[in-house]
Amino acid sequence: MIFSSDVEIIGDGHYREKIPHNALTDFGQTIGFIQEKRGVFLTESISATRDRLSDILMNLNASGGTALGPALLSSIMMAGEGGPGSKVIICTDGLANEGIGSLSGNSDQDGFYNEVASIAQGMGVSVSVITIEGAECRLESLSLVTETTGGSIVKVAPETLTTEFASIMSDDVIATQVSVQVFLNQAVKFDTENPENLSLNESRMNKFVGNATPSSSFSFHYAIKTDEEITALGIIKENIKNIPFQALFRFQSLDGKKCMRAITKISPVSFNKEEVQQEVDVEILARAGRRKAVQLAEEGKLEEAKQNANMWTDLLKEEIKDEQQAGKFLEFQNDVNELAQNIDEQLKKEENQGMNAEGLTEEEKAKRKKNYGDSLIVGMSKIKKKK
Repeated sequence: MIFSSDVEIIGDGHYREKIPHNALTDFGQTIGFIQEKRGVFLTESISATRDRLSDILMNLNASGGTALGPALLSSIMMAGEGGPGSKVIICTDGLANEGIGSLSGNSDQDGFYNEVASIAQGMGVSVSVITIEGAECRLESLSLVTETTGGSIVKVAPETLTTEFASIMSDDVIATQVSVQVFLNQAVKFDTENPENLSLNESRMNKFVGNATPSSSFSFHYAIKTDEEITALGIIKENIKNIPFQALFRFQSLDGKKCMRAITKISPVSFNKEEVQQEVDVEILARAGRRKAVQLAEEGKLEEAKQNANMWTDLLKEEIKDEQQAGKFLEFQNDVNELAQNIDEQLKKEENQGMNAEGLTEEEKAKRKKNYGDSLIVGMSKIKKKK
């Protein structure tokens, strides 16, 4: 599918048709057109149409505006014909400025992109976005779709486009409708998680993940409850020798089967800090540090994100015991330094816009992300996808 001011469906290349112009500005009409044409554009395998599609691709010329919204919605609907596990990869070098989902000016289209994300998620379709360096595309809105569907969002130089495309194609969806439920011992509670996802005095967490790929990973942070909370439960802290954990994963396989997998682990408890430090896994700590910094950035707490990254850097530095751990630390340091650089660029942008970050309320911080530049959005997405 190609899009400029118009959206033309190429499919396997044997039949081409433009979406009617009036449908480009109407959500329902766009869906209706694709549903009416179901099975028309995709009738042959890629092995039979490769040469034809290559010729069409090589003869493309850039022109007009960017009707990205209608193209995104149409692509998802068409990909859904292939069943769960299908992919949509959007390649663009410009801001969506035509039709539904237009982001021109200061237009807020979160409602549109959230609805598109929900449709893709329900079909088991993952959506990824590739943009070209030097172009601003307001990726914050598009990231609503990529994150919800398990896709990626990357910014590349033109000469590396093929490599990034191949990388995204290799990360196949292996399960859809994934949800996870994690149970902790009643003496332990989740820390830093969204309270809306917690129950049983913060000892149980429910989270909907959506699509999962081989690169998907899930982690959580927990802490011992306060002495007052533990005493109220009738537990003597010093008598706790082991803490059980259980995670229940519910998901739908690509052939439509509803599945569940349970993982149970019992971890020993120690009150000896030196003893515990001998067993520290630097890789897991690095993952937690990265994700906490990104979480704060997503909440609009950019200054706190930088401070948190520095804190984790100091903590990890103390835990290095061999060359392998030193390598993991260096990787972590490179990631958070890149994130800090992107944050500094964003802070400079806000300063130039006359924005005073010091006096922001929590509500204003939450809205801050809408003004994030593409480099920061891509950087955060990259870290969240990292194992």
